[in-house]
This record gives sequence, structure tokens and C-alpha cells, in this order.
Amino acid sequence: MPDLLTSARRFPDRHRSLHVVFGHSWSRLMSHEQECLRRLAVVAGPISIEAAEAIAGATKLVLQRLVAQSMLETPAKGRYALHPLVRAFALEKLVEAGEFDEISARHFDYFSRFVVSRLPELHGAEQFVALRQLEEQFANIRAAWRYGAEHAPAGILEMLLDGIIWLCQARTWHGIGIEVLQLSQGNKL
Repeated sequence: MPDLLTSARRFPDRHRSLHVVFGHSWSRLMSHEQECLRRLAVVAGPISIEAAEAIAGATKLVLQRLVAQSMLETPAKGRYALHPLVRAFALEKLVEAGEFDEISARHFDYFSRFVVSRLPELHGAEQFVALRQLEEQFANIRAAWRYGAEHAPAGILEMLLDGIIWLCQARTWHGIGIEVLQLSQGNKL
């Protein structure tokens, strides 16, 4: 993360760099809160408590404490998200902890199962609901796809691709669909 600095003299040194500000806030977290926050760095958009639990081992209490400490946002009831700058800082911590691949794999596993579980609904009466759910989580699905395109078995990728293509066609997101297909070229598909 680039150091965002100000040269204004009216701010103490500890407030002249966002990295230093986040570092100070980080140091005030308990170790299990730090663990949860850094693991949530792989999340690309608002997620449910169930997703936070599966990916980061979060509990509702820890999520609430992180919200109270302004490290997490609640864009909607029952949803949690990281501000992009907090996410970048937490991502540094995740890499430093040597957990990036493990947590990225958890993120991929959760969101690929999320998509695959909605495939039957895409072909039935609940299509509108399933498309809305996929659309709400598309930033995370797309991030999962990017990881999976390099690391996941072809069978799982094919099912994930099926859901992504359905959504892209239904929402006329042709450019995004093309991007996803390009990532799959030269890979296992």
C-alpha cells in the first residue's frame, strides 16, 4: 500500500500517513480481531456473517467489535465490508502472516459453492431471486474466479463458469463475460 502522506504541519506525525493511522488502530485490536480483519482482506464486497465465518473464522461478536472500532462497515443489515484503504492495509497483514493462499482458497471455496448452489434455481421459477443473489455477490464471485482460474480443478471451474455466464447474459454484462472467458483460456477448461 502506498504511503499516503500530508505535508501540512498542523497534523502530528502519527496522522500524516494513513499507513501509520491504520497501524495505530491495528495495534489496539486483540489478536483474534487482527486475525479476523486480515483474513477478511480477501473479501471484495459486502458479505454475510456466514461468509465471514467460513472465510475468516469470524464470529458475530468479533464483527461487531470491528464495526465499533471503525475497521468494518455495515452497508446493509447483516452485511459487512471493508473500506478499500482498510482492505489494502489488512491485505498487507495477511501476506505478512503467510496466510494469503490459504484464505484465498477458503474464499474461492465459499463463493464457488455459493454459485453452484444457485445453479438449479437459475433454471427454475426462482431464477430472479438467484440472479439477484449472484449479482449482490458478484465482486466476490469475480475475485473467486480469478483465484480459481489459476488454482482450482477444472470440474469446479466449469460449474462456477456456468453461473457466471448465466448472470452475465441475464444482465447483459458482455464485457465482463468476455473477461471471465479470457481468464479461462489456457487454463484447465
